[in-house]
Amino acid sequence: MIKKNFKLMLVVGVMFASVSMMSPVAHADLAPGEGAYLGGFVGYSSGLLQPEITTKSLQINGTLKAKDGGLGLGGIEGGGWLGYGYSLGDVYLGFEIEGAGAGAEIDLTSDTAINISASASSITTMKASRNWQAGGAFRLGYYINKDSLFALKGGISVSEFAVDTGSNTEDVYAGGPQVGASLTSRLSGIDPNLSLRLDFTYTDYLEAEVGGIGGGKINNRHTTLKVSGSDTAARLGLTYSF
Repeated sequence: MIKKNFKLMLVVGVMFASVSMMSPVAHADLAPGEGAYLGGFVGYSSGLLQPEITTKSLQINGTLKAKDGGLGLGGIEGGGWLGYGYSLGDVYLGFEIEGAGAGAEIDLTSDTAINISASASSITTMKASRNWQAGGAFRLGYYINKDSLFALKGGISVSEFAVDTGSNTEDVYAGGPQVGASLTSRLSGIDPNLSLRLDFTYTDYLEAEVGGIGGGKINNRHTTLKVSGSDTAARLGLTYSF
């Protein structure tokens, strides 16, 4: 549903921008991020997933947790922004939604087949790739000058990962708080309402219990598996205010 709603808002935004730009009625030049804006970006995201296994039985009783490091993920992503902002002198207030496709991926292989349980298929490879990411955030910024805006943002983000074990594929959802910072500069030489934006975003995926991977039941009354992690993305894109 999030993916469908995001696509719909992007379509509406593109239509609105097209009508505004083609209209013969002159409009005032807007500061970076001011008014309604639409943008697209490309970037690179990287992060870590950290597993935690807790076992309670007669033979083993304890917790194995990755405190430093974890499983790395990374990849190229592309997406867009859609938002609205207010210029209050040197202060900026706004809200935006964002979405990105493709990007981060983890790919693991083993020379020896691994059996999760007696009922599970043997696993020699496991891949987790992010299908999409979408979120919303409030923005608070300061105009360095009339052509440049520095802004901080805070909100939430949700991602869908496709987990493939060779014999089984399932979608896993992860979400959590998101913070970031951006620098937007107006390209006055091309169009006063067109801006170049450099954006850095950090997302915390919080913690989620995992079970059923590869057809086996990991979670039972003795053992639980939890996964937490985070993701950092650097993006470069263009925005247009109208």
